[in-house]
Amino acid sequence: MLTKKTKPRSLVNLCIGLIGRHLEDIVEDLDEIAIGLPAEIKLAVAAIARRRKLLNDDVLITLADASWEILDVSGSDVSDFGLVKAAEVCSFIKALDIRYRIVIF
Repeated sequence: MLTKKTKPRSLVNLCIGLIGRHLEDIVEDLDEIAIGLPAEIKLAVAAIARRRKLLNDDVLITLADASWEILDVSGSDVSDFGLVKAAEVCSFIKALDIRYRIVIF
């Protein structure tokens, strides 16, 4: 039986995974960390935050990048305020997913 060799994960993927595993611990310092991150990494971190139920206004506003064309905040705690602030930064958004967002009045 031949075993198929798998390619090792890239350094970028390993780093994103490490950030994702410790996101709860670093979310308070995310504004300082996110400054040096490229747009695609910020988008990946936002997706991880959304899946781990950590995506809120502060996290979204901190990670928002002008080059983003898609944004998925479905099932998150992002409010209208957070969406407006993100839209001010992300002026090229072509697709926005806000499904299952709970709005409390």
